[in-house]
Amino acid sequence: MKITHDTSDLLVLRFTRWKEPLFYAVFSLVFLGAAAALVYVVDVPIWMLIAWLGASAAWSVPMALLRVEKSMLVLNATTRQAELRHRDIWGLHRHVWPLDEVQSTRITRAYGSKGPATTDPKREITLYVREGMDEGRHKLAKRAMNARDALAASARVSDWMRDWRASLDSQQPKP
Repeated sequence: MKITHDTSDLLVLRFTRWKEPLFYAVFSLVFLGAAAALVYVVDVPIWMLIAWLGASAAWSVPMALLRVEKSMLVLNATTRQAELRHRDIWGLHRHVWPLDEVQSTRITRAYGSKGPATTDPKREITLYVREGMDEGRHKLAKRAMNARDALAASARVSDWMRDWRASLDSQQPKP
C-alpha cells in the first residue's frame, strides 16, 4: 500500500496488484507464441495444438484476470467519511462509512502462514468498523501483501485517526 495523499484533512492509501497478473499474461503470451511457432514450423495436428493451449493459456489467462485488483482507502475529515473503493474483474465495489464508526486498521497473517508471525513476509490489512450496518472487518485487498507495506500503512492510518480524534476533542466546548 502506498500513501498517495497525506494531510490533516485527507489520507489516501492505494494498492494496485500488477506483478502477478503481468507474470500470468507473459506466461500466456510465451505459450501462445510457442504454439504459433509449432504451427508455422511443423505440421502439428489440431488436437495437439488445442491440448497445448489448454495446458497453458486456458488457466493462465483466467488467473491473470482474477489476480488483478486495485484498492483505495480515503479518510476525509472534511466530509467526515471513510471510503473504501475496490476494483477487480467483477467491477467497482464502494463502501462508505461515517468516520466516527471507523476504529482502526488491523493486521492479520495470511491464511496458511506457518512459523513465527514476526518472520511472515505477507500480511493482510483490514479496516475495522465498530458500529453500524457494516460492523466488522473489511479487507483492503483480496490477498495478502508485503508485511512492511501493510504495517506502515496501518501505523499511518492509526496516527491519522488519533490526530483527527484529538482535533475533534480540542474543538469541543469545555463545560
